[in-house]
Amino acid sequence: MAYIEIENIETWQEYIDLHENMDLSPYIFRGQSNAINDVGEFIKWDLGSSFNRVYTKSFSLQFAKLINQHLQEDLFKSYYGKYSYTGITDLSSLNALQKCYYLQHYGLPTCLIDFTFNPLIAMYFAMSGIQGTSGGSYDSDGKCINFSTEADRDYISIYRLNCNVLKEYFFVKDITNQNFDSYLSSYETPYYFNDVVNVKLGLILTPEKDLEGCSENHNLKMQKGCFLLFDNENGQDIGKKGRVDFIRFLKSHEQYKALQLPEPVVTIYNIKYNAFMWGKNRIVEDNKLNPKYISAFEFLRRKEVTGKTLFNDIQGLKYDFNFMYSIDR
Repeated sequence: MAYIEIENIETWQEYIDLHENMDLSPYIFRGQSNAINDVGEFIKWDLGSSFNRVYTKSFSLQFAKLINQHLQEDLFKSYYGKYSYTGITDLSSLNALQKCYYLQHYGLPTCLIDFTFNPLIAMYFAMSGIQGTSGGSYDSDGKCINFSTEADRDYISIYRLNCNVLKEYFFVKDITNQNFDSYLSSYETPYYFNDVVNVKLGLILTPEKDLEGCSENHNLKMQKGCFLLFDNENGQDIGKKGRVDFIRFLKSHEQYKALQLPEPVVTIYNIKYNAFMWGKNRIVEDNKLNPKYISAFEFLRRKEVTGKTLFNDIQGLKYDFNFMYSIDR
């Protein structure tokens, strides 16, 4: 079985149908919007951590050192404890992993990659970054066309990660408050292939339990959040092949190890941007809109999966803003 499986599907409804009656217990999900640059080129985002994107350069800050030094309890409290930000005093007394949860969910770079247990939440985040448009055309079936009609262009990506496979075949461990410090202290990684790939991996599947007794992390709770810890210290230009993100790590591992897996580590669902745009073909039956013809945003709003419920600050408005026009009032 290949490490990575790619499914190119036409509609968001198909993605919903695939997971509606499925046993989701082995999986976690992440949605990414990808991007279109200023000259109209489509760019697929890496599956990597914000910390590695920001800091991983020659002689730059290392994540293990950041955690062990900058977030050390007494030092953190001394430097930041008197900041006026809401909750910073409470935050200063947390352990390193607990601090990471808050930093990650409120915009600071860490080596935690956000995932969720809920495939609908992953779809929301995947579509929320699509750049809105004020116009468009329609095909013969009444589907709105705002973006490219080319087969391999302009799509969101939703990653379904099989945690059981990572644990059993890659020996990736669960990280908790109890083992985080020892995990960092033994920061040598077993993943070396052809002197190219060098990463550190871990799964954080119980962050809410790790925060018991602390101030509630609303965003983490409502987003049913969990994390893949992915740290690639040499990610900028190894072998002049570009950044080593999690997908490239898997491809390299498959090339050199070729484990016999029962199921892919990652299944990537690519869905065209156009599928999420508001179309004109809205069918009313018995005075109700046919649910297959409502917008993706309206579907998620009815499921209470929008920025309004997933955030407790203005970030929710930021993410919803592109799709406000898609609400059925």
